[in-house]
Amino acid sequence: MGIINLKISKLFIWLVIINIIVVGTAVFFYNGDYSFWAYPFSYAGTIKTFDGFPNTAGSYIYSLSMGLSGIIMLILTYHFYLLKNQQKNLFKTLLSFLGACGFIIAAFSPDDIRHTSHVIGSALFFAALWILASSFLFELRDNLNHRTYIFLELCLQIPVFSYAITYFLALGIVPCILQKFALLGLGFILIYSAILIDESDISRQNR
Repeated sequence: MGIINLKISKLFIWLVIINIIVVGTAVFFYNGDYSFWAYPFSYAGTIKTFDGFPNTAGSYIYSLSMGLSGIIMLILTYHFYLLKNQQKNLFKTLLSFLGACGFIIAAFSPDDIRHTSHVIGSALFFAALWILASSFLFELRDNLNHRTYIFLELCLQIPVFSYAITYFLALGIVPCILQKFALLGLGFILIYSAILIDESDISRQNR
C-alpha cells in the first residue's frame, strides 16, 4: 500500500517537495532566459518561451509536476474518504478531489496554448489547497496559543490575498513576485498544520 498509508502531513510534504524539485527542473530546462521574479511559474511549462523558442523539455517537466501533484491529491481524497463518517472529512474529501482535478487540468493545459483551461486548473488547485490550509488552522485554533494562531493565519492569508488581488487587478510584475510568497506561505501552513493534526490524532488514539 506504501504511499497510500502515509499520514496527511507526509503527503503534503511530498506535494511541496515534488513541486519544488520538478518545477525547479522545468525552470532550469526553460529554453531561454527565465526571469524568476518577473515570470509566473506557469511560464516554465509553456510550449514556447516568451521569446518564441520551443520549450519542449520545460513543458513536459512542468506537466509531470502537475500530474504527480494530481496523483498525490487523489491519494489525499482516498485518505479523507476513508474517514467520511466525520463531516469535516467529507469536506476535505471534496476539496482534495477538486485540487486533484485542478492539477490534472493544468498538466494538460500549457499557459500559452490553453490559457483559459490553465487558469481554471491552476485556480482550482490553488483555491482547494488554500481552503484546506484554512480549515486545518481553524480545526487547530483551540490547541494553539492565540498569538501563534493569529501569526499562522497572517502567514497564510496576507500573501494569498495580496497575490489574488494584484493578479485580478493585472498589476504587471507585482502578482508574479507575490506568487512566490503566496506559495511559500501556503506550503508552510499546509505542512505545519497537517503535522499538528497528525500529532493530535495520535495523542487521541493513545489515550
